[in-house]
Amino acid sequence: MQQKSGLSRDAFYASTLPPEVIEAVAANLPIIKSPTVLRQYDGRLWNWEGCTDVKGCCAGSCTHVWNYAQAIPHLFPSLERSLRHTEFCENQSAEGYQGFRTNLPITPLEHDFHAADSQLGGIMKVYREWRMSGDTNWLKKMYPMTKQSLDWCIKTWDPRNAGIIEEPHHNTYDIEFWGPNGMITSYYLGALQAMVEMGKALKKDVSSHKDLYAKGKKYIETELYDGEYFIQKIQWTGLKAADPVKASEISIGGGYSDEALALLQKKGPKYQYGTGCMSDGILGG
Repeated sequence: MQQKSGLSRDAFYASTLPPEVIEAVAANLPIIKSPTVLRQYDGRLWNWEGCTDVKGCCAGSCTHVWNYAQAIPHLFPSLERSLRHTEFCENQSAEGYQGFRTNLPITPLEHDFHAADSQLGGIMKVYREWRMSGDTNWLKKMYPMTKQSLDWCIKTWDPRNAGIIEEPHHNTYDIEFWGPNGMITSYYLGALQAMVEMGKALKKDVSSHKDLYAKGKKYIETELYDGEYFIQKIQWTGLKAADPVKASEISIGGGYSDEALALLQKKGPKYQYGTGCMSDGILGG
């Protein structure tokens, strides 16, 4: 093991990448060796969002955060696939929605909270794991659960089949966005395209997903781009969801004071981005 570790180190630092890139990558790899990343007795991963010397922060392999991680799928792909198994098995309900924090030990969740970026990101990661492994038998196993997840997302956040996420949706900022926005809609388009590619490989009918993708791509380019930034169109009326005041009991951020109610009528729900710059813009390819 020591010999293999040394070989890996030497190969890494022999790279022709610019020194600043090597330094940036090296600075972020040690987290894999830290208590942030744990393995259950059966070998499956379970992760904190981060940790100090004495405790972990934000439990449960939170898919808000682990959506962005790229080291483990490239260095230890079989371990990364164990996270997909947890997300689409223990963390996914019979109806198709997923919790975004995993129990420890890994056991079926009580399904009471979900997030759009987490669930849509997981669909893209199934596609990534298949492309990296080339294991189509693994894809055949995962595909029905992945399709069930996307079908639930469509029914819940895009009930009009417009190709955009517009119903209120929880996200990595620990709030609900009301109305379509570039950030989460780009996750949606990525998930749709991933399902198209996986479905084609398995000779499935992907026409409905292709249609949604085309409509959503057109909308995000024409309605959510102001010439400089991808924006949010705040919407809280005319939706299937209850208005923000009635929905506040399930929304992080609490209820509405008299002052907040007055602002709601003028500007919409709390904590939205609106027409300003969205710091995440869209999810890059």
